[in-house]
Amino acid sequence: MTTDQLAERRFKELVEWMAGMLTSKGSIVESVDWLTSNGGPGAVERWRRAGRTAARQLEITCRTGISRDGMLVWITEEHQPVSNDQLQSSDTAS
Repeated sequence: MTTDQLAERRFKELVEWMAGMLTSKGSIVESVDWLTSNGGPGAVERWRRAGRTAARQLEITCRTGISRDGMLVWITEEHQPVSNDQLQSSDTAS
């Protein structure tokens, strides 16, 4: 297995894990230090990219970011606001 194949396999495994976490919890928070020490250069961006890939597979909208102090990276499902039309139609449907 080449280095690129191994990296791709690990990325797919991370996407699968993140999809499970997003499905069950709706968000994930990780330590930047932990990611960097275990994943090397570019680990934080790979983690965020894997999260966005997982969200696309789940067909959900998400946001990713890094905390202001730079210590944590996060991804969360972004809930779309409910419009007045949707509220009115759900009221009449009940």
